[in-house]
Amino acid sequence: MTDAVLYCHKMGIVHRDIKLENLLLTHSDLSRAMVKLSDFGLSQLLGAGEMLRQACGTLAYCAPEVIKGQSYSFTCDNWSLGVVMYTMLTGELPFYHVEEAEMIKMITKGVLDVCSP
Repeated sequence: MTDAVLYCHKMGIVHRDIKLENLLLTHSDLSRAMVKLSDFGLSQLLGAGEMLRQACGTLAYCAPEVIKGQSYSFTCDNWSLGVVMYTMLTGELPFYHVEEAEMIKMITKGVLDVCSP
């Protein structure tokens, strides 16, 4: 996953919608599988020093700066990767609430309540 995102960033591409649903395996045998990053519909070419401001992506995976409408660049993908990894390790999204407004508060505060060992 990280190699795919690093490659995109080296090519000047910010994905902006990294989530579990956009990660594909090439083979059902995990020892032979490669991870592929898909759905580049929200991706953007970004030059050195350029910033984005458009809020987009899947809320549960969005970085706080994206939600707040602040300037952002490639680091929004790093946040999303963190959400993916947390979800893979715990089986739960780190910030989730049925009410969108509450989920936004949780993400922008960035405070995790990790109960499981």
